[in-house]
Amino acid sequence: IDQRLTSTGTSLEYQQTIIDYEIKDVINIFLIVNTTKIQIQVTPQEGDKIFIDINPMAVVKDLKKKAAGICGLDPTEMGLFMGQHKLNDDKTLHEEGVKDHFELKMVSIVKGGKSVSYTHLPLPTILL
Repeated sequence: IDQRLTSTGTSLEYQQTIIDYEIKDVINIFLIVNTTKIQIQVTPQEGDKIFIDINPMAVVKDLKKKAAGICGLDPTEMGLFMGQHKLNDDKTLHEEGVKDHFELKMVSIVKGGKSVSYTHLPLPTILL
């Protein structure tokens, strides 16, 4: 069984306390229990497609962490797109409309640097 605690779009990690998350006032904390997994195809700018099994109630940043572990990129320097829509890190895959066997495009986000372009990727690199 896949279960986790979430609060305001953040997955609360095992062995962390409420104090670690700086939760000071009354706030909603949800226990998400789901045995269903979906498979997402993530297409990076370079390299082979990545197939990731994940809970649809996982937040996008959790998917980015899984993808980063496979392809070796920093998850804070990647964006995931469904078509032309950039997925919000703090929303769940379900909230973003991601379904089983969907393909997402992974692009690098360059913070304060030069743009990196990839001719085989139809999405532009985003400068923040």
